[in-house]
Amino acid sequence: MRSQVNTGIKRVYGDLYESLQLSSAEEEKITSLLAEQAMSAMEMTMSLFKKGDVSPEERNNKLKEITAIKENSNRAIKSMLGDEKYAKFEHYEKTRGQRQYVKSFAAKADTAGTKISRDMQNRLTDIMHEEQTKSTVLKEIMDPNTWDPSKLNKETMQKIAEEREKINTQILSRVKRELSAEQFEIFKSMQR
Repeated sequence: MRSQVNTGIKRVYGDLYESLQLSSAEEEKITSLLAEQAMSAMEMTMSLFKKGDVSPEERNNKLKEITAIKENSNRAIKSMLGDEKYAKFEHYEKTRGQRQYVKSFAAKADTAGTKISRDMQNRLTDIMHEEQTKSTVLKEIMDPNTWDPSKLNKETMQKIAEEREKINTQILSRVKRELSAEQFEIFKSMQR
């Protein structure tokens, strides 16, 4: 399991490692810290699910433990990278979901014969991140510090769907100005 997590982390963070020009030893150390963080979070989350009905206090305690583990590994990463490179690491972390989406888009565009440069991928990632972080609705509902799965009901899910639709409209509006017509159609097809 640990080797699979390491492989996944290297795949996800490979671009970052390359852009930061890390040594092999630095890559291994950061991968190890991130893997430990991921494994601990998975174990704690699974323990909550195994127990079934968990009190809000117990859930909050587990969230605090997960947060403490993440803060400790982030301090170690910051110590290793220094302030400038750590700022890039933090930005990469915050845009990880959008970055994965854009990578999928770039692969699909490449298959269609229209290449998406790394600079363009970064711009698209930033556009998506900017639009998604503007949403106060999603922040309130999905905040990991206050997230409560018992509040995920039909009404909340409808709110999330409506908000995501608004966000996607904004993203498409901005992305259209960045891409060729063919590239935009591919991107748009992925938004459905």
